[in-house]
Amino acid sequence: MVLWWRGLAVAMMTALLVVGCSSGGDESEPTTPSPAPSAAGPVLNGLYKVDFDVAKRTQLGAPSPRTEPMSARWVLDSHCAADNVCVATGTRIKPDGSPTNIQGTLDLIDGNWVMVIAEDSKCRAGGQPARVLGTWVLTPQPDDTLSGTWTEITTGPDCPWVVQMPVTVTKQGEIPEGVQLIDPAAVEARKPSKAQAFGGTYTQTITTQPPDGAPGVLTVEVATFCVRNTDECASTQATAIDNDPQLTPLTFTGDRWTYRWDRGEKSCGPGMPDKVRSFGFDEIVFPEPSENPIVTLSGTRRLEAGEPCPTQQTFDLEYDRAAAPPPAPAPAPGG
Repeated sequence: MVLWWRGLAVAMMTALLVVGCSSGGDESEPTTPSPAPSAAGPVLNGLYKVDFDVAKRTQLGAPSPRTEPMSARWVLDSHCAADNVCVATGTRIKPDGSPTNIQGTLDLIDGNWVMVIAEDSKCRAGGQPARVLGTWVLTPQPDDTLSGTWTEITTGPDCPWVVQMPVTVTKQGEIPEGVQLIDPAAVEARKPSKAQAFGGTYTQTITTQPPDGAPGVLTVEVATFCVRNTDECASTQATAIDNDPQLTPLTFTGDRWTYRWDRGEKSCGPGMPDKVRSFGFDEIVFPEPSENPIVTLSGTRRLEAGEPCPTQQTFDLEYDRAAAPPPAPAPAPGG
């Protein structure tokens, strides 16, 4: 995983595109009023502040609260075309009120403003290169605020990780003098990645190869996020095992999603003093031909251990969006 304060940095430096406020004193008036949207739709125009609910912070779905307040400021401007396709652009604001070079784009998707910003990072343990996607899903509220969730997804095989926090976005003023935004009306149209078809409620079935006993069955909520107009994507899987919430990441590359996790030390067997590090590896293949949303997917789960007692166990993975979910989540084999 990456350091927790690294997540704070991503939030404040890349994902806070939904905020903006001067560092204090009187708010500046815009030199030129922004044009009104050409079609009906929610409006983002001005200086916004994003407040993170650090008391509800989670890691991999488990509670991991913080006490230090966390917020950021952004300037935003939106445009809705005649077909009600809405886009917003934004620039992060420094504490002194001046703009940074950090910018982002939000799309209005199914009534929510959605943004994904990618950043290079490093794993806390080992220092391996890591890629982090800061994702935002923000819902306009009747009181002109926005509420939603910020999710930081660390992708790749070395330190996959997910941190989440609720956020509230509040307008604090108009666009300050001297802040130049990319014209949202000139932004390239959104082109969704094929990976974004993987989403919704799925029944996940895990069966031993060869079949041995009853399969493990779970209800899994999947959400997929992609850097705008690219195939750099990651998905999250939310479920509960023995009433413990779990949220795990899947990295999308080419034609499949992958997830590798550390299972800790495992015993080599009865009467053997040695222990070995064990890892799990899920691989889910993009179906061809595919639908939107994707209804069924298949893949494998491997559990591996190295010397002095190397072992490997393989399971079949199936995801079915149409199947009725089980009455209660059941532990999956090989977790």
